[in-house]
Amino acid sequence: MHREHNTGRPIPKVSIGMPVYDSEGFVREALDSLLAQTFADFELIISDDGSTDRTEDICRGYAAKDRRIRYIRHPEHKGMAANFNFLLREARGEYFMWAAHDDRWDREFIATLLGPLISDEECTTAFCPYVYTDESGKVISPARVCDYSGRSTIVRLLRMCWYYDDACFYGLHRRQSIQDARVPVWWWINSQCPANNNYPVLFYLLSVGDYISVGSSPLWFNRLMRQPPYLTSPYAGRPHLAYSAFGLRKLNVLCESLRSIYLGTSAATTALLIVPVLLARFALDNAQYLAPRARAGLGIALRSLRSRS
Repeated sequence: MHREHNTGRPIPKVSIGMPVYDSEGFVREALDSLLAQTFADFELIISDDGSTDRTEDICRGYAAKDRRIRYIRHPEHKGMAANFNFLLREARGEYFMWAAHDDRWDREFIATLLGPLISDEECTTAFCPYVYTDESGKVISPARVCDYSGRSTIVRLLRMCWYYDDACFYGLHRRQSIQDARVPVWWWINSQCPANNNYPVLFYLLSVGDYISVGSSPLWFNRLMRQPPYLTSPYAGRPHLAYSAFGLRKLNVLCESLRSIYLGTSAATTALLIVPVLLARFALDNAQYLAPRARAGLGIALRSLRSRS
């Protein structure tokens, strides 16, 4: 650990950014999991987006006990994208990771991912197998692996379009490579919806450097939660508006992802080569959204016909 010249404060090897908002239910478990890491040279920045529950008291209590924790509270709720971006700007370590307030990490998570990044300067992101858990913390899925590695930028981007697993957003990143990435805010009726807004960041990362998948055992435990009210679509009861919001959001993902690819490569040809693949992904996402709803609508219509006959 060396020292920052302008302040005299120690600069850690790794910065962890944890965005919180009304997170009292699980934030203790998440903090305990991170503070138990075998690699200890890190700072943990907690950015509170104006919580209204006991999140502030809990986080201040942890910060008072561990000097690696820096708690920052925002007076107004700015939204998830702004909170993620703020944490990246606040980070000082050579490596950076986002950490969700409701997840858990194996004690070797940072140590395992850091080694390969130090060894290979061409890599910008390292990630590991992971599993889903329910709200109680019980594992409910087999280990999942997403490997987007490839010395060719096109290969990495094509693998991302094919597998389309965004979990590696929560991997360990080389901060110098990620510092110009931004989590976007979606257009118009989706401006308050954070769903899928990490994909452009991943396309940016895969455009600027390689990716490495580390190990065979799950080291990250991704808790699947019921949607809190502030993340629930306001158009859930209005199918036409709900689909319009969904379709517009997916179009927004496509456009922002292309923008990220161009920013990461400074090559319009690379972005243009990926356009057909992203359009195919856009069509697939829309088909997957519409298919179950079409089946449900058909089932209702058939039952109505039978009841009349």
